[in-house]
Amino acid sequence: MESAWPGRDFNPHSKWRRGSKVQGKDKERSKMEMQLTGGEAPSAQKESVTVFRKLWVVAALCIFVYPLGIYLLWRKKIFRGSPNNIRELSVKGKWLVTMIATFLVAARLLTLGGNTGDPALITLVSGGTLKSCPDHTVGEMAASFMGSPQWEAGKGKDGTEFVNINSSILMGGKNVDASLQFIVNKQESSFSYRALEINGVPQINLVAMGLMQKMCEAAKHR
Repeated sequence: MESAWPGRDFNPHSKWRRGSKVQGKDKERSKMEMQLTGGEAPSAQKESVTVFRKLWVVAALCIFVYPLGIYLLWRKKIFRGSPNNIRELSVKGKWLVTMIATFLVAARLLTLGGNTGDPALITLVSGGTLKSCPDHTVGEMAASFMGSPQWEAGKGKDGTEFVNINSSILMGGKNVDASLQFIVNKQESSFSYRALEINGVPQINLVAMGLMQKMCEAAKHR
């Protein structure tokens, strides 16, 4: 068969065939695409992005499960963007996520303070009012009179749920440790006074009523 190129003999295995040229260009184009996507074809890269390597998942873990989130963030490749435009998170981006998560976790710890136990019980008491002081919540009374009140919720052996307010207060010209306890009825969303201890010693109701009256007065003048 005569060659289509003048001066050349037709050779079916010649590397100068048009089809071979096209295939060569396709291979070069594929190599360039793989280099731009970090050594993988786009489809393969999408398949490798598991749920725990997505930015929004890792960011949530950094806030709610801080150690695990930070571990994944720095030990794994994390990707961001839409499914059609997936990009690996840069080191600068990882530092930004770390700083934001650390700030939010620290703020949450400061807000909770030293409170322990069921938050719902603490909220019920701190946000509620007493008949003897209807214009101010128990939380306002405690914050106004006590130095740094610590809220503690728990359940007794008999199943009774309670909330304690523990703080150092001034009594008789001396600093003493006070623990004021309320019984909580979660079903009725109510609570009532139960006991008061000063330096670990139980007090009579008259002393407790006097303390809560002082707490109410402090809230009024705050």
